[in-house]
Parts: sequence; C-alpha cells; structure tokens
Amino acid sequence: MITGLRSHLEGPASAYGVVPNAAALASLMTSDSNAYAYVSTIMGWFDKMQGIAAVTDSHPLFLPLKPNPLQYCSN
Repeated sequence: MITGLRSHLEGPASAYGVVPNAAALASLMTSDSNAYAYVSTIMGWFDKMQGIAAVTDSHPLFLPLKPNPLQYCSN
C-alpha cells in the first residue's frame, strides 16, 4: 500500500521498491523525506480512524496488495 502512495505522490515511472516494514518506512526519513512525510501523515489519519496505537510490522499498510492484471488491465 505504501508503494502505491509513493507512486501517487511521485509518479508511476519512479519505480520505487516496496516498503514492507516499519524500519523501511523509517529509512525514508533520510532517503526520501517528502514521501516519508506524505505516507506518515496518511498512516496517522488511518491509525486514528482504526484505533491503531503503534506502527508495527503487521500494520495494515505494510500488507502487499496483489492486483489481478487480467481483471483490471487491458492490452
């Protein structure tokens, strides 16, 4: 999910890697502070709505989404 948020912020051609856990998210503070601020703000809103108290590696936004290209994409 976080990869999708970064693509939305910085464009699909950017080809950023997956952010699978809290440590990878924290590393964005130095490597891509804009993306870190954007994603952290959205996570904060989400956490407040869901009652999530702390970001752990099992946070819902770290779950990979498995799109079905045959269902959603046409060639």
